[in-house]
Amino acid sequence: MTGQTRRLTVEDAPSCASLRKEALADSPEAFASTYQEEVKDGDFMGKVQQRLLCRDAVTFGSFYEDQLVGTVMVWKKSIQKMRHKADIEAMYVTKRYRGSGVGRALMQAVFAQARIWDLEQLQLAVVSSNQEAKAFYHSFGFQTYGVEKAALKHNGVYWDEEYMTLFL
Repeated sequence: MTGQTRRLTVEDAPSCASLRKEALADSPEAFASTYQEEVKDGDFMGKVQQRLLCRDAVTFGSFYEDQLVGTVMVWKKSIQKMRHKADIEAMYVTKRYRGSGVGRALMQAVFAQARIWDLEQLQLAVVSSNQEAKAFYHSFGFQTYGVEKAALKHNGVYWDEEYMTLFL
């Protein structure tokens, strides 16, 4: 399967917003915010545009047949003593394209951005029960350095999160 992976711009906000809504509805345990929280005030598109314009963050997207099918954000720490690292956030690939190389293409874009920013470390959090995602991150060399019990709670259900790091 071939496609294009690139940095998203504010012009991509409608596609990005649509995929974000899908991600929040499809995998509520994978994100700290809920679908209801993100769309409640009616300015969901504005929030998406702000994320895409953030100067310390880059969002990458993968497209197939002009459709956005995966995203990931890399957020560089802005305070001086932490500028050597960044967080990977909001990683999502639509179900139809999982296992097709989209996730790998997105991670390669993150690694390229890490080189541009001269980063030494990438960090992320993943729900402990998500074996597929954990195996994916392990395949790049990420290692778990901690677990937060009951890190997320929604509708009476708790999820633990594993914190992972990769030294570049």
